[in-house]
Amino acid sequence: MASGAGQQYLQLTIPKNPAATDVIYTGQGSTDLAPASWSSTGGTIVQNTATLLRIRTTQPLTSVRQYLRVLVSLVP
Repeated sequence: MASGAGQQYLQLTIPKNPAATDVIYTGQGSTDLAPASWSSTGGTIVQNTATLLRIRTTQPLTSVRQYLRVLVSLVP
């Protein structure tokens, strides 16, 4: 979890391999786990370096469930 402006947010941090230059990391968020519900607008990038990706939910934690994931794909 992360704090900001007096609110709590769900946060996800993953290490990145700096040698993997052919990989794209896309943070996604959802309020349920349905395949069509994931959106890149559901997560905000907090930090994106060669070795670390940190995203958090765009909305503060409330009674609504929120989920984050990182989609990893190869550069086309």
